[in-house]
Amino acid sequence: MSSSNRCGNPEWDGQSFELDDPRIPAAISEAVSALYQPGYELYFVDTAQGGEWWLLDGDNLVDAFWLK
Repeated sequence: MSSSNRCGNPEWDGQSFELDDPRIPAAISEAVSALYQPGYELYFVDTAQGGEWWLLDGDNLVDAFWLK
């Protein structure tokens, strides 16, 4: 993944987001929506590759999402 595929702002690292937040890339939002269950939380995690969105059920990682 290159910096041109950055999927979030590094300043968002560790922040939780609502699924309808317009800052979430559309492709990420669609993929997350397919798995989302009540009680899950979506977080942005900054990485050197451009960032990942983590869907968590409490302390358990359900899945991670990024742009290719």
